[in-house]
Amino acid sequence: MRLPRLFWLTISLGVAASPAKSKSAEPPPVLKLLSAVTTAIENNPQLRSQNWQVELSRGQLQQASGQFDATLSGTASAGKDLRETPLLGGGGLFRAQTTLRSYDVSLGQQLRNGIVISPEATVTQTDDNYQTPVPTNVGEFKLSVSVPLLKGLGTLATAGTELAAKANVEATQLLYAHAMAQTVQGTVSAYWNYVAARHRLDILVASEQRAQRLLDQTGALIQAQMVPAVEIEKLKANLSDQHASRLMAGQDLESARHALGLAMGLPFDAILALPLPGEDFPEPAPLAEFDGLDRLDWYRTTALQSRRDYLAAQNNQRALDILYRSARANERPRADLGLQVGYTGLDFGTNVGAMFGPVSRNTAGPTYGAQLTFDWPLANRGARGFTLQQRAQYEQAAIQTAEAARSIQSSVTLAVGQLRTAWSVLQSAQDADRLYRGSLGSERQKFQLGESTVIDLLTLEDRLDNASTSLVAAQQLYANALVALRFE
Repeated sequence: MRLPRLFWLTISLGVAASPAKSKSAEPPPVLKLLSAVTTAIENNPQLRSQNWQVELSRGQLQQASGQFDATLSGTASAGKDLRETPLLGGGGLFRAQTTLRSYDVSLGQQLRNGIVISPEATVTQTDDNYQTPVPTNVGEFKLSVSVPLLKGLGTLATAGTELAAKANVEATQLLYAHAMAQTVQGTVSAYWNYVAARHRLDILVASEQRAQRLLDQTGALIQAQMVPAVEIEKLKANLSDQHASRLMAGQDLESARHALGLAMGLPFDAILALPLPGEDFPEPAPLAEFDGLDRLDWYRTTALQSRRDYLAAQNNQRALDILYRSARANERPRADLGLQVGYTGLDFGTNVGAMFGPVSRNTAGPTYGAQLTFDWPLANRGARGFTLQQRAQYEQAAIQTAEAARSIQSSVTLAVGQLRTAWSVLQSAQDADRLYRGSLGSERQKFQLGESTVIDLLTLEDRLDNASTSLVAAQQLYANALVALRFE
């Protein structure tokens, strides 16, 4: 019996030996986690879309601020009037000719408290051939101020749209930051799933190779009449099963590759060329570091202070509150007080200096005036209906903000519990994998000595494969639980 055992040992070593690696072969490219995250931030379509949403809100703010832009207006006109006028004493007709030139410039500025200031200058030149043969230039300069006494008075009533637009810009910026956090979380999770898929494929490749070696080794033992020939069929079935599992694991790896490529925002051709992951799962933290997970109140409070989606909801609620209070302020009837003050000047001539002469020559003034205008809608249903709409939107936003806080607190609590569970599962999975590996070595020795059957060996190998796969799943669970808690 010593010669067959030596023969089987020689066969075993020959099958188990691996081919020598070429010294000139370069290692294949790998994908690092940081590179995947950076690429996702640069290329993710949802993130780019949210960035344009920020620009949209900035445009809306600029549009709302345009209400308070100063407006410079000007008018220049010229005309000639010809008419036949009877001469005094009945001596015939006289052709009267009048030339008029007028220049007007004004500046309008609405302040954010509702007051409107409008300085204006007008110069009119008159030239005729019967009353004023010397051209006359009359200048009028005035400052008009319109003060709202009811509707439109105050910053909230006048600039409410602008204030709400500012809060909306802050909200969209916060949502962009939240979208970036989601992009990072999704990319990291997809990366760990990619790592897990590769490990599962490696396990099944090794299992298939082990099944092939066992088949070859058993064939040698059968020839040495150490193992019954009927055992070969079980090993062939085992090899076919392992081959099918390995093919499915390869397809799972491709699915994980595509999921990561989509999360990174890569074009289709780049997804197909995405290299294998170059980093392994994070090592589990020591048990002592998990003591801080008992501070659930601190985690919940920190989440509400730092979660950008919750802060965005608060800003959105604030914007709608501004619009609601602005609508309430503008339910009042309109009553505007208009004040004017100015002076007039006079000069003669057609040259350029004469046109500007009325500014300082022959001035008379000051002239002043006041007026009061009002607009009082009796039913006022339009303004009240608008206020009702704004209140409804504000109340909806308040409900959504409260719901976001409740959801975040719940998610944080669950994430802490999931991390605790994932850590415990990982410890158990590591123990199981280590113990099964030790048991498999003993079982192989027993099989070689004829003290164990093929079924016993296959059963233990299947259990080791299951334990190794469970270990990968536990590592994946722990890594994703870390990511989830940090995101929450």
